[in-house]
Amino acid sequence: MNSDDGDIPESGQGSAMPLDEAIALAVTLHRAGQLDKADTAYRQILAVVPDHPDVLHLTGLLRHHQGRPREAAESIRAAIAHEAGFADYHLNLGNVLLECGEPTEAAEAYRQALALRPEFADAWNNLGALYRQLGDLDQAETASRRAIEQAPGHVGA
Repeated sequence: MNSDDGDIPESGQGSAMPLDEAIALAVTLHRAGQLDKADTAYRQILAVVPDHPDVLHLTGLLRHHQGRPREAAESIRAAIAHEAGFADYHLNLGNVLLECGEPTEAAEAYRQALALRPEFADAWNNLGALYRQLGDLDQAETASRRAIEQAPGHVGA
């Protein structure tokens, strides 16, 4: 990550923090379950660098953890609009779309993740689970087998 993108004001302090440090802090807060503080940190970053795909994606994950899947999908779609080449973005979009009750769109997001990274066991697994849920057992078996081929110890497959 390039800290030349700008400095982020520290909350309640007069000094600024380099971008990479601000993102690391926000992620640490997020992982620690301090969702409100992480939300504030992500917002501060996006106020300075509004099109930062990683932070848009992370904001989407935060919204998902907050039980706000539609907002999560919106943030992740914004990340993809700026950087479509990351399979993880598409995988996570599929996950939140499924939670939003949009299985067709979720399947498309999983397939896009696989187009970017054909060996992506998590995407194969999620696609297989979705096909099982939809009753398409042949496609479910095919996708699950691909997940196992890519990661023989994969728990979900």
